[in-house]
Amino acid sequence: MLSDEGAHRVAAVDTGIVDGEMTFIVGGATGFIAQTVDGASREEKDGMGMMAYTVSLLREVLDAEPVTYRLTVDGEQIERQGVSCFVGNAGGFSVEGIPFLEDLDMQDGELDVFLIKDNRANTILSALVDASPLDVPWAKMPHWRARKIRIDAEEPGYTFSFDGGYRRPLPVEVEARPGSLKVIVPVDRAE
Repeated sequence: MLSDEGAHRVAAVDTGIVDGEMTFIVGGATGFIAQTVDGASREEKDGMGMMAYTVSLLREVLDAEPVTYRLTVDGEQIERQGVSCFVGNAGGFSVEGIPFLEDLDMQDGELDVFLIKDNRANTILSALVDASPLDVPWAKMPHWRARKIRIDAEEPGYTFSFDGGYRRPLPVEVEARPGSLKVIVPVDRAE
């Protein structure tokens, strides 16, 4: 039962679905981003909290090798080299107080697709800056918005990891499901 009657409303938010079977809310990735999430052990998360992912990121990024990704984004075929491909539905995360992916909108009916090109320090820094609200013209990673995405890699053995632990082998088909989840949110008093 909710207290403070009238202070909440029901909102419809988007989800994504992988291969027509597995639903996600936040997003998913392949390449070193997926390995970063998977590489943070339970012991590290228990001992360091969110910092465990930063430690895992540093481990994984050093070993990341570019792979040729074959993407189909709303019917457009794209082939690019990268060390990671990320599909996001929810953003607004913060790392050490710096917000990231604030422009991802869970009510726009689309998913956001990002490609990190290589593992050089300047590229990773560029990707972090590009995902933050900082406006730095040189820090632009490839980014598309779409309702349907197909992700494949030239090399076998890559997986798509989503919402913190579910995995599927590539290729995967990812589709936005507009307004498919009803959630209770606070009423914005400015409405």
